[in-house]
Amino acid sequence: MGFPTLRCKKALLANGGNPNVAVQWLFDHMEDPDIDAPIASSAASTASAPPDPGLISMLQDMGFTAAQAKKALRETGGDMERSVDWLFSHPDDMGDAEGAGQAMDTSSESKPKNYGGSSELPARYRLKAFISHKGPSVHSGHYVAHIRLEINAAGEEDWVLFNDEKVVKADQESVDSLKPLAYLYVFERV
Repeated sequence: MGFPTLRCKKALLANGGNPNVAVQWLFDHMEDPDIDAPIASSAASTASAPPDPGLISMLQDMGFTAAQAKKALRETGGDMERSVDWLFSHPDDMGDAEGAGQAMDTSSESKPKNYGGSSELPARYRLKAFISHKGPSVHSGHYVAHIRLEINAAGEEDWVLFNDEKVVKADQESVDSLKPLAYLYVFERV
């Protein structure tokens, strides 16, 4: 809409981050003499206030730790909805160390994270299984799984069809027709 950034920030701070209410606030306060004055430090001090214990408890009920809840609420100015978004956007952040405030343990930064896997390139994969829908439409039919398995002691592999309680060796025509239309593919590294 072309509003200056400072005015937008003030509107959001004044209305708890709600953009719809903030737009109305902007129109109502366009003529205020201090509309373009720098944001007062009181807004920053409210962000550093201890989070509401009730909100921490609600986030803990959702499966987050108290440390994660405190940090999320601090990062979002105490807004519960934004805190949940923040937590899902930062899944590796374990939150504040108890009583550490803004300071975080930096010992984890000194050593690289190990995500497993291999650095060998190129990585080679092959299709191990796929799940597809058999039926004329989304309203009829059902899902089946084709899995590549060893079928004898010699280690020979072939596709096996898992169709409810029926498990049989899949014919190549079924594999060829359903594989391109699968909903889920499972690969294994070779």
